[in-house]
Amino acid sequence: MMTEPNELLEHKIRAYFDEKAAKPMSSEKIAEALHANHEAVADALEELEQEGRLFANKAGRYGLPRMMGLVVGRLKGNERGFGFIIPDEEGQPDAFVGRGNFGTAIHGDRVVGRVLGDPRGQGIEAKIIRVLARARETIVGTFRVRGDVAFVAPLDRRIHVAVIVAHRDWFGAQHGEVVVAQVLDWEAPREIPVGKIVEVLGDPDDPGVDILAIVRKFELPDEFPPEVEEEAEACDPAIADEEWARRRDLSKDYIITIDPEDAKDFDDAISLEEKGGGWRLGVHIADVSHYAAPGSELDEEALLRGNSVYLPDRVLPMLPERLSNFVCSLRPGELKRTVSLIADLDAKGELKAVELFPSAINSRHRLWYELAQDLIDGKKSPDVQGFGHGKSQSELDELADRLRRMDALAKLLHQRRLERGAIDLDQPETKITLDEASGKTLEIRVKERLRTHQLIEEFMLLANEAVAKLLTDAKGPALYRVHDKPDPKSLHH
Repeated sequence: MMTEPNELLEHKIRAYFDEKAAKPMSSEKIAEALHANHEAVADALEELEQEGRLFANKAGRYGLPRMMGLVVGRLKGNERGFGFIIPDEEGQPDAFVGRGNFGTAIHGDRVVGRVLGDPRGQGIEAKIIRVLARARETIVGTFRVRGDVAFVAPLDRRIHVAVIVAHRDWFGAQHGEVVVAQVLDWEAPREIPVGKIVEVLGDPDDPGVDILAIVRKFELPDEFPPEVEEEAEACDPAIADEEWARRRDLSKDYIITIDPEDAKDFDDAISLEEKGGGWRLGVHIADVSHYAAPGSELDEEALLRGNSVYLPDRVLPMLPERLSNFVCSLRPGELKRTVSLIADLDAKGELKAVELFPSAINSRHRLWYELAQDLIDGKKSPDVQGFGHGKSQSELDELADRLRRMDALAKLLHQRRLERGAIDLDQPETKITLDEASGKTLEIRVKERLRTHQLIEEFMLLANEAVAKLLTDAKGPALYRVHDKPDPKSLHH
């Protein structure tokens, strides 16, 4: 009998149990039912059991977890000492895990729980009997020394186990310091994990230690591998002559950026011209793909990170600083590679035509939201006076006039979206100001919501919708984020 690839055989076994098997079966019976090689079936069953897809009872018969009185899923811990297993299987209820029934499992682990029944009359309860996959191998916590015993108490209170540390593995840590412990043995005697200190973050009151603890807790990468940095340093912002054959030159167009005042990277720019009683809107995005080619070190690292992370006192960028802040940043007066979307709209703001192409732009002005709003409103604010230094009044007048036209279009687009049934989620946003020396919070204030914020949002929303329509019309593969319909009751709150 020909042996099938293990992956295909595993799929067939799972499908058989999902559709036909009503009770646990021996490996021989499974092989017979599938007309498959018994040895190959036995290997596939072992793999499926390790993954938590199937389990064997004491008689050696295999079945789905629910056939065995088991629940498999992700453990969600609670600060109060209990937790829940969120099942892999759709439609299965969450299983309550009481204090003392965790073993060495921690929040985030994929686990197997034995169902104890419904002793509380509020749903099933389970005891964790196996950890299939660990959510993490390090624990961030406070180092404690009590007599001859040293341990790390997790900062995340959803993790209910401390990590014992032998004296030889203290790594110079002192009592009370925040540390990172690597777990060496999860299944040590008495179900107490044993580990070693791999990093001392410092005294919890020292500036920046709290933020660094968050970085380590969520295992956020705060440094780039040398090979990624080297690739970034080799990126050349100059556009070669042969590249102009496929890249449109928009360097003479009136294009600007509007970002937060403290932004260091400018990755999108806008332009607007009047056309035939309507508008021609341009949205220009930094062409990062030119530098992070598929399979490159930059591409692999960006895929691993997924996004930039913004913290109160730092940014953990998806790309090295040379790319994000210099090579790809659409700084004024510098020719930069972009991907441009040009949208033609009529006087009512209805989209009539869209064009998408590689381009190169030269941003005229780097604006921030408050400055742009003051220019629209005609205020002679300190921002406007500082920005206007060295510029002629005619330059400022032209910029202000263009911004007012952008503002008018943004209002029209916003009204059209509301008429289509869009929800206006105008949520307040806060800004945290820290003392640079001590790291302590000086101020938390609500950011003022300006029309220029909405201006950028409306233009980016239109660009996203236009690109989605282009992909849909082309019947090409694309990823979409789809939201469930909102609860009608929540719409009234």
